[in-house]
Amino acid sequence: MNKMQWIASLLAALTVLSALSGCGSSAPVSSAPASSAASASSEAAPAASSSAASASSEAAPAASSEAASVEAAPAADGAPKTSKENPTFVSGELPKIAGPVLVTSAGQGGDTEAMDRVLQKAGVEHTLNATASASEVASAKTIFVVVGASMKGLGAAGVSVEQELARAKAALAGASEDAVIICAHIGGEARRGDTSDPFIELVMPLSDALIAVEGGNADGMLTQLADQEGIPYGLAFSIAGSIDIAKDMVQ
Repeated sequence: MNKMQWIASLLAALTVLSALSGCGSSAPVSSAPASSAASASSEAAPAASSSAASASSEAAPAASSEAASVEAAPAADGAPKTSKENPTFVSGELPKIAGPVLVTSAGQGGDTEAMDRVLQKAGVEHTLNATASASEVASAKTIFVVVGASMKGLGAAGVSVEQELARAKAALAGASEDAVIICAHIGGEARRGDTSDPFIELVMPLSDALIAVEGGNADGMLTQLADQEGIPYGLAFSIAGSIDIAKDMVQ
């Protein structure tokens, strides 16, 4: 090989080595940004995920707490205050029963006779007159007004709802100033509704106390009216519990 051929071979070899060296150096350069981008992506993704999870975990307890607050809110006044184990509940101090005692009706419901039996079992002497007039009410010292309408009872008495409301209002207007008026609602849910409620609304503001079987107070109307008028009340789980309440009211 002459000198010129040797030089040409050397230059060709250097050219190949240079090309190979350039390819080898470019791989790390191009791979570094890819690795950096992947690293940035992997760091950003957890951050976003962590932020979203944090926001979700913060929002979830708030919503859960609010729902729990609604569910745990106290029930209305109609929440049961009696049970088989605790058959009576008294709020405030019920007045004592003094004679003469009259039992009358506002609505001509059959519960007037039931109140008659309650007082008999409680040992309370009384007179029963479902359609008492103002003059008959005037001589009583304690007046049990049994509220609750019965269409059958109204028909038997020959009066309409409006006439019975007028009679009851006039009768109670005849009560003496020192008389004690006790609103009695012992018919339970059957003595509530559009026909019966006006009699309750008439008598309660004129009353000094309320005795009720709690089944008629599911919506809290009776106890709410009692609280509104500032009068004590006794609730009974059943009519039998009314006997115990009446006994406690005997002087």
